[in-house]
Amino acid sequence: MLLLGALSSSADFSVDAGRDGTTLPGMHCHTEDIQNMTVPWRDVDVRHHTIEADLFMRSVARAYDECDSDGSSDVCSNASSSVCCPFVTLGGKPRMLVRRWGVRHGIGQAIENLVFSQKMRRTLEIGMLQGNTAFHILYAHYRLEREMRKNAKQGANSLERGRTRHTNVQPDPFHAAGGVALTSIKRTGFFVYSRVVDSLSQHFLPAEVMCAAGRYDTVLVDGLHTFEQTLIDLYYSDLLLRRGGFLLLDDVQRMWPAVQAAFNFWSKNRRGYRECDAADFSYEHKHPSFGPEVTQRLRCWQKVAPTTPEKLGDGFVPFWA
Repeated sequence: MLLLGALSSSADFSVDAGRDGTTLPGMHCHTEDIQNMTVPWRDVDVRHHTIEADLFMRSVARAYDECDSDGSSDVCSNASSSVCCPFVTLGGKPRMLVRRWGVRHGIGQAIENLVFSQKMRRTLEIGMLQGNTAFHILYAHYRLEREMRKNAKQGANSLERGRTRHTNVQPDPFHAAGGVALTSIKRTGFFVYSRVVDSLSQHFLPAEVMCAAGRYDTVLVDGLHTFEQTLIDLYYSDLLLRRGGFLLLDDVQRMWPAVQAAFNFWSKNRRGYRECDAADFSYEHKHPSFGPEVTQRLRCWQKVAPTTPEKLGDGFVPFWA
C-alpha cells in the first residue's frame, strides 16, 4: 500500500495564502506574516516508523468502538490497555492517539464524509488539540487525492494543481495534548496536505482574510469556548467561506453555555445561511465530568448568499431570550 509521505518529495508543505486568494478592497495581503506563523514540518520530530493511512484510520475507529463499549473514564490509568482510550499498536508498543474527551468518532466520520462527498479542496479548522477531527478531515483529503490519481490521465503536474489543503490553527501545537497531533499527522504522511498555524485565531484569521477571502470550502470552529472568542471565529470564518461552503460549530450544548449563546446569536441574526440536518452531527455519550447523558452536537450551516455589509442594528433579533 502507498504511504502518503511518498506523495511529496519535500519535508515541508505550506500554503502560499496569497497565491490564489483575493484581497479585500483597500487592504493588503502579507504572506510573510502568515508564513511566520506556519509550523515547519522539519521541526516535528518523529522517532517511530510511519503508519499507512488506511491502517491508521481503521485502528482509530476500532479503538473508539472499544472505548465506547467499555464506558471507561477519560483518563488512561493503564498505558498498556487498548480500551481506556484509542491506541494504534505497532511493534508491540501502544501509541496513544486521542482521549475520550475529544470529538467522538461518529461526528468525525460525518465531517469526513461531508468533505469527501462535496469534494472540498480547501478546509480550515480552528482548534486542533489532539487532532481528532483533523485526522478525519485529512483522511478525506487523502481519499480525494487518491481518487484524482485514479482518474487522472496526465502526470504529476495535473495532480499537483489539484492538491487539496487543510489548515489547522492551534497555539503552541508542539505542547498541546503532548504534541500528539503533530506527530501523528507527520507519521501518517498527512502533512503533505496540512498547514499547521501556531497562533491564536484572533491573530491569524484577520491576516488570512486579507489573502484568501471567500476561498475556503469549509471551516470548523472548535477553538476557545468563550462567547467573545467563538463569535470572533464565526465572524472571520464567514469572510473566508465561499458561497456554497459549509460552516461547522462544535460543542453547541448545555455544558458549554458560552458557545451555545454564540450559536443563538449567529443562528438568529446572520443572514445568508441554511442549517444542515442536525441529526448527522449529534450523539449521546457518557462523560464523567458532565453527568451520565450529554448530547455533543456539532451544528452545520451552508452559506447560500455572499457576505454583504449590513446596516447597524438592521433587523437585530435578541438572542438571549
